[in-house]
Amino acid sequence: MSLSHDVESLAADLGQAVYLEIARWRLFVADAHLDHALAEALNPLVGTQASSAQIDTVLEKITVPLGDGSTLPLARFLSPASRQQILTVLREFTED
Repeated sequence: MSLSHDVESLAADLGQAVYLEIARWRLFVADAHLDHALAEALNPLVGTQASSAQIDTVLEKITVPLGDGSTLPLARFLSPASRQQILTVLREFTED
């Protein structure tokens, strides 16, 4: 697989599994158009024993634009369940 194909596949998996929690709504990262940024940032962790701390570091670096032009880290929008789902997707992606 090429790197771009790997990122695309990872983005598809993450986009369907990981969601932002906003006012009790679940907005999947694909619907928020953050799936590719997340996949590109997580791609170096594929094939490693990624830790929760490593995931948190990545999530702090990805920014989510807000309506007023400001941004917040993606980490602020993800529940513990979504963070665990990222680890699960990375493990399953590595096994494939």
